Amino acid sequence: MAAPIQRLVEKHKLDPKSLKKAFDSDTLEERPKVKKLVESIRDVIRDGINRNQRDYRLYKAMDWAYDSPFYQVSYTQLRGLMSGKPDDKKVLEVVNQWGLSHLLPDVTLDGKICCNPDGSHKKALNLPVFFNVFVPIVMAYITIRWAKLFNDRNLTPLYKYEPVQFTKENRFRCEVLTQIVQRQATQFDYKGDLRQSIFQSLLYGFCINFPREAWFVEKQETEEGKEKIVREGLRFNMPHPSRIYYDLYHRLSSLNSNSGCEYAGYWELCRYKDIYDNELYWNKEKISYGALSWFDIGVSDFLDHVFPCTMKFPTINNSQGVGGVGALDREGDAANTYGQGDFNAATLVTQHFQRIIPKDCGLGDYEHPVWFRFVYASDTTVIWAEPLAFDRLPVYAFDADFNRAKFRSLALEIMPFQDHVSNLLTQWILSVKENLVNPVFYDKEKIPAESLKQLENLGQKMYNGRMFVPFSSTENFRMKIDQREAFFIPQLTHHNTAEISNLITGVLSMLDRVLQLSPQEIGQAAQHEQTAEETRVIAQNTSTRVTFTGSFIDDGDYAKKVMIYDATMAHADDDIVVGITSSLAATEAEFKKLLSKVGFSIADGSSYDPHNPDSMHEVKGQKSTLKLESFSSTRDATERINNPAVADAMSKIFAAIAGNPVLIQAIGPFQLVELLNQIVVTMGLPQEFRLKSKEIDTTQPEAQQSEQVGGMLKEFAAQVQQQIAQSSQQTIQAAVQASGQQTQQIVGQASQEIMQAMAQQTEQEAQAIAQALQEQKAQIDQLGQAVNQLAQVVEAAQMGMAGVPPGLPGVPMEPEPAVF
Repeated sequence: MAAPIQRLVEKHKLDPKSLKKAFDSDTLEERPKVKKLVESIRDVIRDGINRNQRDYRLYKAMDWAYDSPFYQVSYTQLRGLMSGKPDDKKVLEVVNQWGLSHLLPDVTLDGKICCNPDGSHKKALNLPVFFNVFVPIVMAYITIRWAKLFNDRNLTPLYKYEPVQFTKENRFRCEVLTQIVQRQATQFDYKGDLRQSIFQSLLYGFCINFPREAWFVEKQETEEGKEKIVREGLRFNMPHPSRIYYDLYHRLSSLNSNSGCEYAGYWELCRYKDIYDNELYWNKEKISYGALSWFDIGVSDFLDHVFPCTMKFPTINNSQGVGGVGALDREGDAANTYGQGDFNAATLVTQHFQRIIPKDCGLGDYEHPVWFRFVYASDTTVIWAEPLAFDRLPVYAFDADFNRAKFRSLALEIMPFQDHVSNLLTQWILSVKENLVNPVFYDKEKIPAESLKQLENLGQKMYNGRMFVPFSSTENFRMKIDQREAFFIPQLTHHNTAEISNLITGVLSMLDRVLQLSPQEIGQAAQHEQTAEETRVIAQNTSTRVTFTGSFIDDGDYAKKVMIYDATMAHADDDIVVGITSSLAATEAEFKKLLSKVGFSIADGSSYDPHNPDSMHEVKGQKSTLKLESFSSTRDATERINNPAVADAMSKIFAAIAGNPVLIQAIGPFQLVELLNQIVVTMGLPQEFRLKSKEIDTTQPEAQQSEQVGGMLKEFAAQVQQQIAQSSQQTIQAAVQASGQQTQQIVGQASQEIMQAMAQQTEQEAQAIAQALQEQKAQIDQLGQAVNQLAQVVEAAQMGMAGVPPGLPGVPMEPEPAVF
């Protein structure tokens, strides 16, 4: 449940002014409860940074595996450099500047390494040494699964709120909420946040969305000089996992439901000047350097990986104590504070989120748990604190076992396969190169030196004319020498590259099997001919794995929906103006009654148009009227309610009702029209495709009322038949076009030998499409029969109300008892 922010600020002394006084560094000793809270958070931050230092190499390896394309550009760079034909000395200088000298071999003479005058080893420029292939399998497979998970959730609206109780009032409230949150999603790029959250979950195993503040508001002046809110909402950060810490005594997933974890946070580095210039922050002149241990993050490559920057660290002058005192002296420690001379020095800033009971911590008198956001400079000074309206932090994960301290990721599962394939491919290339080696031995006593030079590297010369090499047959006869033995080509053993090729294929097949990635999902042809049933089973099982992975994403999305709702209800502007349609009401009186019940009114002066119920009306109301105890759970993404399927079920129920004339008479004309219009709305058909409601005089005889209703139903039946015919034609054309495109792609990509095998699969697919079209045609015919039956039933009902049974004009008929 959301915290009552207004009451906390106004009644329980948790406003910024009171919190600033409570965390004042000069008088902190006078408030032991607050001091204890500050010190406990300080210890949590230090433990979190220490754990990050221990674990960062794991995430560094994942980053290296994903960034492999960036690590194989040296060959291209050097090839461009060599195209300018520089001398070896200049090339070696450039290689040293680029930091690639370690890749060059040393110059050796008689088994000893040659050295330069400065004592460094001489390097030989060997361009092929830079040619080492890193196959970006991690990047490719993550992108495939990333695209699938995101595209399934790339919907409009991004976050759709559905009521638990499906009443018109709750549907109206949820529609307004959906529009408000969709406006925030557009203004603050929630779609980009979702895309990044899915990516980090696949690469690192988890991702936490931290709010940048309790609520963000941006204002501008109008032409009249009045301030106006142009956008407001929540902004999020998704830090690198090497800078995140959380409560290890509870499952990380409990942050999605506020049912376990007591705290979480992340740290970053910024310039001290950025803190000093922020008007909101407190204690800016009292920020100490903090624990010396956090400066160690700049010693190793830890900082270069998790937070690359060019800022310098502050210089600690009295680490050994001042005036002969020890290094832990209080006054000496106080001297180690940031000043104006440290404006460009790096400062540790931590965003810490924790659930506390304010009264127990000496903050106000509120006795119930509330989530707070604390901002620490260095690791000891509180420069900002504020209560939060929401009570959860969205957590996204990849197939996580939350009982473990570290989470596996898709990248971690693929890394061994990428390393093996990269090594095998490099070895394959080297083996082929060695197989191309073709040494030729010659007898220098039989081949003149001048002729040998002419034979070396003939190039295009061999096509320009004949080459004559002289020899003495008399001397050869005298010495019993065979001139044909002047050259000797040894038969070297060649490497079996086919085995390496098969091994690469086997490794990739094992990868697909382990990760349940089908060839269709990764856009490749299968290694063997697949039947239609095999393709269906593979697709179903692959979809099951993707759905399971997506469930962790949906849990984070649902927590984010609740979080945004709580923050909106607590901080958003009280006056709400949105656009809404009148499709939830059948008449103008009903629409006005609905607006009145939910506390809204029409703001643009528009009037209800019964012939255009989907026209937009600008309505306004108070934020407090949108309060809901709860809204429906995580039926989103691929599980979002399928309105056309619901409309199909509604149509079948309506057809069953229409088959009973007594029920038609009992329901009445208005309810029939409303039911039909609700089916049309749920199907999402165009505005024009709607029953035009007419006023029916209820004082007229029932026969005339039924005749009017029958006319409307016949008009509706004609519209249904027209829409069905149009939809059927479009479906057939789309299916034929899709089949033709797929066949064209197969023919364009496959070789002549595979075309014969693929012909059977294409024929099976065509049969499946034809069968699907037949089933759809049968459904269309069934719906058409239901519409015709509906018209016949209405006509029968009209004649029945007139006392004339169908087929026997003029003969009255005793009414039969109603059967329900």
